[in-house]
Amino acid sequence: MEFTALPEVLGRKALLEALSVLDQEEPIRYGTIEDRVNSSTDTLARSLQILSEYDLIIRSEINPRKVEYQRTERGDRVFKEAKKLEGILLENKTDRDK
Repeated sequence: MEFTALPEVLGRKALLEALSVLDQEEPIRYGTIEDRVNSSTDTLARSLQILSEYDLIIRSEINPRKVEYQRTERGDRVFKEAKKLEGILLENKTDRDK
C-alpha cells in the first residue's frame, strides 16, 4: 500500500495546526488563523489550500478583503483521528525520547 494523501496532510505541522484552530460550528477569518498558527504566511496559505482540496475545510470569500474558513464534518473526523494517532505514538514513550 502506498501512502500519498496521509503524508501530505498529516506530515505538515502547519496544516495540522490550522486544522486544529478551525471549528466546524463557527467560521474563522484568515487573520485569526494566522495569529494562532506558528508559520509563514506562504506556508499557512498553502496549508489552507491543501485542506480545501481534500474537502477538510470550507473557504468562504465574503468579499475580497474578508475570507472565512470552517472545518467540514470530514475535516472534523480527520482531526479526531489525527489526535488518536498522536496519542498512540506517544504511548509508553519515555521522557528521554520525547
